[in-house]
Amino acid sequence: MPVGRDEWADLPALAHSCDAVVHLAGVNRGEAEDVEHGNTALARDLAAALTAMPSVSRVVFANTIRAGEPTPYGRGKADASTLIAQACAERGTTYVDLRLPNLFGEHARANYNGFVATFVERVLDGDEPEVEDRPIALLSGQRAAAAILDALDFDLDSPWRELEQKDRDWILFTDEQPTVTVHPVREAGRLQAPYEGKWSSVARYLRHAVSAAGSEKTRERALRYLDTSLCPACEGHRLNADALRVTYLGL
Repeated sequence: MPVGRDEWADLPALAHSCDAVVHLAGVNRGEAEDVEHGNTALARDLAAALTAMPSVSRVVFANTIRAGEPTPYGRGKADASTLIAQACAERGTTYVDLRLPNLFGEHARANYNGFVATFVERVLDGDEPEVEDRPIALLSGQRAAAAILDALDFDLDSPWRELEQKDRDWILFTDEQPTVTVHPVREAGRLQAPYEGKWSSVARYLRHAVSAAGSEKTRERALRYLDTSLCPACEGHRLNADALRVTYLGL
């Protein structure tokens, strides 16, 4: 159950029957006071809403490795984590504080939430961006899928046939995109730093591959798992029920 800005005030009601909450909301732009207090305000709202969520047994906070730094953003994220952790402790709910590094991959926006996307766009535009040669932790969204399920308390060692139906449905069809940190174990001499990414369900990934894939081969592979059929409600007119009730001169 995704909850955005428009639905935020209804968070307790929308998440009443959820098993877990993944808190992705945050403020990272604006005046210093807005950034710091905006993050704590969101956390305070979530902490209050948890009292109306009796079935929630786990809260995952997509935090940042910048939390605790002496900046408005760092202080706001650290205070937000403290508020959520206290609320979870009071009700006996498991709390997972994910400290996330830089992101790259699907859905990144240049000049907004990904320096890799910004670099690629500038190169494609013919610019010559400056590059500082230093190691940095990055996370690919696809590589984080297993870790996201693990953070949400899915047993990754269980055979598919032993998973509950609600868990199978979540893996296959959810529109949620929780974010977690992966702690890789690599060969000696390679960067061991954690990295972060988003989970996409199978259905969401296939829809994206068909509609936005840059590679025709990727699109063709995705189409093998999709069926095309006529909508029984609108018969292909792409109109909702209210629109279909409108007629003109009896037609």
